[in-house]
Amino acid sequence: MTRSTLLLTLSLSALLACRPSAPGEPSAPTPGAGDPPPAERVEAPAAPVDTTAIVAAPPATPAPTPALAPSGTPQQLTVELTPGMGSSSESGEGVTAQGGDRVIRIRGVMQTPNPCYRLAGAVAREGGVVVVRITGTGDPERACIASIGSIPYTAVVRGVSAGAQQVRVVHTYPGTGWPTQTALDTRVTVR
Repeated sequence: MTRSTLLLTLSLSALLACRPSAPGEPSAPTPGAGDPPPAERVEAPAAPVDTTAIVAAPPATPAPTPALAPSGTPQQLTVELTPGMGSSSESGEGVTAQGGDRVIRIRGVMQTPNPCYRLAGAVAREGGVVVVRITGTGDPERACIASIGSIPYTAVVRGVSAGAQQVRVVHTYPGTGWPTQTALDTRVTVR
């Protein structure tokens, strides 16, 4: 049982214990004049509760896919993107790709209008090309310096068939006026 599930279960149990009885449902007995005094109850001081497990869910990861789809066609592609910490340097947009065991690993740096951008990844097969789109969007929850940003990232594309694969990495910046850029167009060998 995860910590957040345990906290949720304990919270629900406490709420159910405090709810009033519904009509027709027996209520808890109240002590009367002839009842013995209730046993003294001593409670331990409450420990601090870490609410980050409740507020911040772990990043979603794609579910594993079977080696081949039932029809024998290539399986569905998925991408797992892990962005690094943005900085206010103009270190360029270097991107590399490497084939692995049914995966393509991509490492890159994306320039953004400021270092407080969020990155998201998507993948699709367009003809014979595996196209990975890295999209940068402003983070409305953060105030940021007015400086060009550089955000490193790694992306792992899963569900890739073995053999030579053409890979294209595209950086997009919706709503900024920045043009979409092809950051990499190369061929890798997948085992």
